[in-house]
Formats: sequence, C-alpha cells, structure tokens
Amino acid sequence: VRGDNVSEGFLRWGKRKRCWNSDEYDEKYLLKENDIVVSMDGSKVGKNYARIKHSDIPLLIHQRMCRIRPIEACHSKWLSYHIGSEMFRYYINITKTDPMIPHITQKNISDYKISIPNSEEIKILVSFLDSKTQKIDRLVELTQQNIQLLKEQRTALINQCATKGLNPNVEMKDSGVEWIGKIPKSWSMQKLKYLFDYQKGFAFKSSQFIDEGTPIVKASDIKKLTIRESNVFIDSSSANDFRQYSLSENDIILSTVGSKYSVIGSSVGQLAMV
Repeated sequence: VRGDNVSEGFLRWGKRKRCWNSDEYDEKYLLKENDIVVSMDGSKVGKNYARIKHSDIPLLIHQRMCRIRPIEACHSKWLSYHIGSEMFRYYINITKTDPMIPHITQKNISDYKISIPNSEEIKILVSFLDSKTQKIDRLVELTQQNIQLLKEQRTALINQCATKGLNPNVEMKDSGVEWIGKIPKSWSMQKLKYLFDYQKGFAFKSSQFIDEGTPIVKASDIKKLTIRESNVFIDSSSANDFRQYSLSENDIILSTVGSKYSVIGSSVGQLAMV
C-alpha cells in the first residue's frame, strides 16, 4: 500500500495492485487487521488515511506511510474517527512542513493527543458513529450517482450546443474535422491561436514562497471548473517582475497535466503556474 492507494477513510487500488515478489521482507512492514495507515506526504497529508480490514491483508506498507497499531482493539475505530476529524486536520496543518510538498513525521503523529473514554463508552460511541456514518455514506453514494447523471447530461447539452446550435432543423455542413462531424452551414471553423492570447505558467521556486502576499495558482488548485484557495504566495512587491503571468477576470487556465480547466473569476489571485 502506497500513498496514492490511500484516500480519505478507505483504500483504493485502481486498475491493479503492486505486489512484492518475494517472501523476504521485514515483518514490521506487514500490516494487520485494525491497523491504521496515514499518508505522510502530499497535498492531502494527514487527510488520507485508512483502517485495515481483514479482507485487505496480506498487505505491506510502503515508505512515506505511517502505520498506527492500537494496543487495545477497541481503540482502533475510535482512533480512526479521530483521524477523520477536523481536530486532527487542524493539528496536521499547524505541524506540517513545506507548503509545496507538505510533510509530517512519525513524531508529529505520535505526539497527537487523543481523548480516551473508558472501554464501555468507546463501544457505545463507536456503535453510534458506525450507524450514523453508514447512513450518511449511503446518502452520499446515492447523491454521487445523481451528480454523475447530471454531469453526463451537462456534457451532452454542451456538446450539442457547441457543435450543432439550438435549431435541430438547421442546414448542416461537414466541419472538416473528423471528431467534430457536421456543424451548421453558417458556422466556420478556426484554430484557437487566431482567437486567443496564450501564456504558459512560470516555474516559481519554493524559496520564493512566503506566508502572505500575491497568491499563485498551481495545477493542483484547479478542480471541477473552480479554483481552490491558494496556499502559496510571493512577495507582492515583486509581482511586477512577473506581470506577463498575471491573470485577469474571464481568463481560462488549463492544466498541462491531466484534464482540468477553470475560468478565472474576479476574486482569484494575480499570478498563475499552470
């Protein structure tokens, strides 16, 4: 199990698992049921964690992951709920290092203080949380299914209007582009470079970053057609040195890695690294 296999509360494997091809390994890296694994690097450091189930094992833990093994089994779910709480996330935010590649240490995790009721109270509280969170998870699942259907409808609507227009009876012509097909006869085709101005983002150095100033939009900040609040800044007094990378309202930024894009709004910062 590696960092990218751990999401917020569960393991995810994608198309395939990566397996160790030998029986020669140190048993301290072998995970057990009720172990909790926490990611120690990345933008979701501390947020990505999972509690190991019996069906997950056998499983080895990879570097940059921390394994937490409860001394008493009843503490496992209780700790899991704590790690999924805002309290733990706040603690990670004030202890992590380097805003570009956030990182926490094993000591950071071991120093976290957790409230421990007596064993009977823990059982009652965990049972209550299990019942409530399972219902919420089911509602989330149903909502996500509806969201996916709405996204598909949205995409279909955009495709129809962007390539065919609103009149289904308009006379059509061949666009000359195989994957577009036919377009309304009165429309024309044009390359973007003749209609828009372009600017590739600047590769800022981590040594330039400060806690406050002019925000920088990174590729990882672009999500679902929106821009997340930036967590890296440069000195505003040096912003003029990067004027060509300044963003304006209604600009569109496109990540050159992956498939994300977003429209710049009036409240977004001035600089971008895309």
